Amino acid sequence: MDETVILVAKFGKLKITLDGLSTTTTISEVKVKLEEKTRVLPHRQKLIGLKTKSGALNDDTKLAELKVKGKSSDDCVTVHQFILSE
Repeated sequence: MDETVILVAKFGKLKITLDGLSTTTTISEVKVKLEEKTRVLPHRQKLIGLKTKSGALNDDTKLAELKVKGKSSDDCVTVHQFILSE
């Protein structure tokens, strides 16, 4: 069963919540969703605070590969918090 993932980004004073994501969502897809909310092009985005189990974060990384830094609950929701920078 695919777990639901919520990403919470801080961009300046703006708090952006991306919910309804799955563990198979890639960082590239996350960047497109962030562009819709911030108008920052994906190639200019820096996602600070997201770490993977292998240590290498790139656009092909799936959310399932992220180290859990947020909270997990019984209803299979994982929350990751990070900073978006240009």
